[in-house]
Amino acid sequence: MILLIIQNERQESRVKHSGGPVVLGRHPGSNLPQIIIDDQYVSRRQLVVEEMPGGYLRFDNIGRNDVELADKTRVQRGESGRVALPIRLQVGKTTIDILLEPADAVIEDSPPATDVGSEYQTVSLPPQRSHASTDEYSLASLGEVPTPQKLAVWFETLLSVQRSAVGSTEFYEETARALVNLVGLDRGLVLLREEGRWRVVAGYSGDKDAGLKHSESVVSRAMSEARTFFGNPQDLGVRASLENLEAVVASPIFGQRNEVVGILYGSRDCGSEASHEGIQPLEAQIVQLLATSISSGLIRLEMLERLKQVEQLAAVGQVIGYIIHDLRGPLGNVQRLLEMLRDDHERSERTEEQLDLIDESLAVSLDLLNDSLEFCRGVVRIEPVRGVFRELLDKHLRLLRTDLETLGVGLNIEVPDDLQVCLDPDRIARVLRNLAKNAGEALQGREEPLVTIAARDTGDGTHLYITDNGPGLPNEVQRRMFQPFGTYGKRGGTGFGLAIARQLVEAHGGQISVVSGPRGTRFTIHLPGDKDEDSSTTSVHPKLEIAVDDDESPPDDVSRRSRRILLAEDGLVSQRLIASLLRSADHSVTIANNGQEAFEIWQANPFDLVLMDVEMPELDGLAATQRIREVERNGIGRTPIIALTAHLSDEMHARCRDVGMDGVMVKPLRTDELYRVIEALA
Repeated sequence: MILLIIQNERQESRVKHSGGPVVLGRHPGSNLPQIIIDDQYVSRRQLVVEEMPGGYLRFDNIGRNDVELADKTRVQRGESGRVALPIRLQVGKTTIDILLEPADAVIEDSPPATDVGSEYQTVSLPPQRSHASTDEYSLASLGEVPTPQKLAVWFETLLSVQRSAVGSTEFYEETARALVNLVGLDRGLVLLREEGRWRVVAGYSGDKDAGLKHSESVVSRAMSEARTFFGNPQDLGVRASLENLEAVVASPIFGQRNEVVGILYGSRDCGSEASHEGIQPLEAQIVQLLATSISSGLIRLEMLERLKQVEQLAAVGQVIGYIIHDLRGPLGNVQRLLEMLRDDHERSERTEEQLDLIDESLAVSLDLLNDSLEFCRGVVRIEPVRGVFRELLDKHLRLLRTDLETLGVGLNIEVPDDLQVCLDPDRIARVLRNLAKNAGEALQGREEPLVTIAARDTGDGTHLYITDNGPGLPNEVQRRMFQPFGTYGKRGGTGFGLAIARQLVEAHGGQISVVSGPRGTRFTIHLPGDKDEDSSTTSVHPKLEIAVDDDESPPDDVSRRSRRILLAEDGLVSQRLIASLLRSADHSVTIANNGQEAFEIWQANPFDLVLMDVEMPELDGLAATQRIREVERNGIGRTPIIALTAHLSDEMHARCRDVGMDGVMVKPLRTDELYRVIEALA
């Protein structure tokens, strides 16, 4: 449910819209719901807007005039986009504010049944309304109370519909049958709206020769006004669909977002035995009750389907998380081995170039794995830094320019030299790289392909723009732009890129939106300003700190004192790699293959430091640490213990701290950090 507030010199109106697309303009003249804007500078049909899941608004500029967004972005004719609600739009001299409204807060009782035109009435109670008290609507207040036998038949029929499988053919057929047997109509139909058209999913008639036709005008009216209508249609003239009908009734079926997804329709023929009184208000209310029953069933079915999808996604994410966790270690080991290879051997220029390419590929792979792991776990770590945009992102933009040049695409940077920002450079660079490279691939084969990255200060933060001169994006693609598992025709790719980009932006407290048309696509990223002027670096998920002086240069091999180190690690490659790094720094290393072995070796030998892998067979690193700390309580000296883990979560850091570990190092290990931790703690 959205609320549209329209303001100009001649108009100030508030319109509540329950769901689906709605057309705005001076004289929309559309089959869709309409909102009139009294402004000569607005096109006859200017905008189509529609609420989307997750608090977003989908819009299409179908008018001849530009529409201006709140960030001064101009949406030209034929362009469309997707923005977060609430949003302010400007067209002509009119301001349109669109915001979310809770459905329960805006549905109001309509007046009692009154004439609607000369031929229809509407029931007094809107469908899907929950009332705190039923006193006002007791059977005694209905006027002509039906007999107990008739009520029993009505309720039994309603229960038979409810017992049917929701969404099944049987469910719809039972409902259509109830219109004939319960209300006494000559025919009943269930219509669902699919791809902009009505489809009859079930129909029933007591007379096989009566047919199952319906009136499009009556159905459209029930949909556009989201009300139940009933009455005598003969005043409408000689429309073929209404000939020989004494009475019709149509009641909307609602979806989860309160949009009309179907119509329950019934009619009574002229000359029928029960036709001398037409359709009575109580009978129309029974039809509405049946339609509401379908609505409730469809909503429950959709919720169950979504729950199933969420559970499947969670299961997939967990599996992917395990895979990524296992991959990070081997890739990190390869990266460390490359470092050692560079230190130990003479290399030709060609070999150096090949090593650089391997190193760069590994770095990109590790970045992707880390991002994917955080996405699957729903945890994002950022370290915002305040500084000049060009200085913070210069290296990343230069690399991005090189990547785009390999695709034959130009990169234009339009950023003020002195623009101050507060952001995590690595994370925002990842977002820019993802969006720009996607655009670059879409521009293949275009004349003078160009990607532009622009930024400006908005007073309350920073706006980043990534624009291309490509063919634009289809509406369906835009609707699912930031959802996972969608590659949208792209060759290769994981389908996580834009979902991760959105997650990284939102971790900064920002928003990302897209506008696309025939002349190209523009992504807009809003990053809020830095609220804390006294801090230069923050972490969304603080970890167990290790007291290391970051300004102190690592001591060289000559000055570094040899330590006795116990390395508890079950991976053979990691054992050899870490042990090699330690021994190259003149440390004495003893290796344990699991937690139990580490505990026994520690009891028999003195050590200056224990490097303890968290996940090991027989006895894990956490349990081994607990045993060591229990023994130390008897008065012997305390040995520093550093956890080695690929887990980045706060929960893991808290567990390490709770068992008595002195710090946490995240795999793959950085050589300089490893040496500095040893110097600080051992």
